[in-house]
Amino acid sequence: MVEAGVSVVMPCYSEARLDSIRAALESLRRQTLQPAQVIVAVDNCAALASTIEDEFDWATVVLNTAERGASATRNRGAEAVDQPITAFLDDDEVADPDWLSELVVPFGDADVVGTG
Repeated sequence: MVEAGVSVVMPCYSEARLDSIRAALESLRRQTLQPAQVIVAVDNCAALASTIEDEFDWATVVLNTAERGASATRNRGAEAVDQPITAFLDDDEVADPDWLSELVVPFGDADVVGTG
């Protein structure tokens, strides 16, 4: 079992996907291994960032105001990470309850630097 904390970064970009974003965030609350930190990185949409901040006070919301796109927004989210392990969840995915606990299993081997 991995003792290190895990941050989950979820990039998103559109208010049109708000239902999916809500479902993805709620799935993180049902994890058997609770993330130490959840970061929602919003791509150039202040209104979406505000809505998520209002509804999910347990998540850290960061706004990407630089170059648009998934990579830049993931990077913006990663800048806010304060845990040794970072996992990424897309805003249109719902994580199975064991997703995070299974994802970190390989980190029990000191030679592992990434998993997916």
